[in-house]
Amino acid sequence: MADLNCWQIDCPDDDNNNGASRDTVKQYYFSTTICHADCLLGRHTRCYQLTDICPTKKRKDGESLEATMVVKDAFAFAKSNVSEDGRDEVRILKRIWQKLEGDKSGIMYPKIVVGGRVQFKRGNKTIEDTTSTMYEGVDNELLEKVSGGALFCTHRCFVLESIGKPLHTVETVKEFVTVIGDVMECHHAIVDICQILHQDISDSNILVVQSNGAVRGLLIDFDFAIYVSEDKEAGCGKMAGTLPFMSFNNIISSNVKRTSLDDC
Repeated sequence: MADLNCWQIDCPDDDNNNGASRDTVKQYYFSTTICHADCLLGRHTRCYQLTDICPTKKRKDGESLEATMVVKDAFAFAKSNVSEDGRDEVRILKRIWQKLEGDKSGIMYPKIVVGGRVQFKRGNKTIEDTTSTMYEGVDNELLEKVSGGALFCTHRCFVLESIGKPLHTVETVKEFVTVIGDVMECHHAIVDICQILHQDISDSNILVVQSNGAVRGLLIDFDFAIYVSEDKEAGCGKMAGTLPFMSFNNIISSNVKRTSLDDC
């Protein structure tokens, strides 16, 4: 949208997440990039601050849109069959929202607006945007060497309500304690109520947000999250997360079942 000096992104509105045809998308507009992808391989994660209100006039150079939400657009590790995909971040965020929506205790948790797997048109066909379609026709042996043996990835896009700043932006010890306290409260609620284990709590996945004029903490990035209730061997023998913040059991990939203590 060069005439308005901004970009438009279409986010799938996948209410059911059941693999059915999804023609519904919602339009959002942005001018500010939080993080961008600088390579063609990997998760290719991009995040933008955006709004759902279409601008009506061109902005001056350097003038940002008044953003109220944030979008995460990435190629995430997944299973080709949606119903078998236990690490679907969109589905996990929707479950958190459904379970905690009526909470009256003031828990800060990520609130998803819309999201799903991205599709595109090829002639008369609607095709899911995955690494399989992206690298169609490429020699498998060559692809494995170039990508480092990357697993199947699917293009997911979702919008969250809250806009935050990195953890290092806290200005006082009190703010730091408040932010960490909020994150741990959210973590325990997600484990106890939603039966979801985050598995990758680090300084990069904690945001400082403003809520009713107060500094609060928000836990984000559920790429590695798993359903504890559906996985009796949750995390056993697998290493996941960010190395400096991993528990000992996680680092050595032990056969001990992962619990909330590993995240703590």
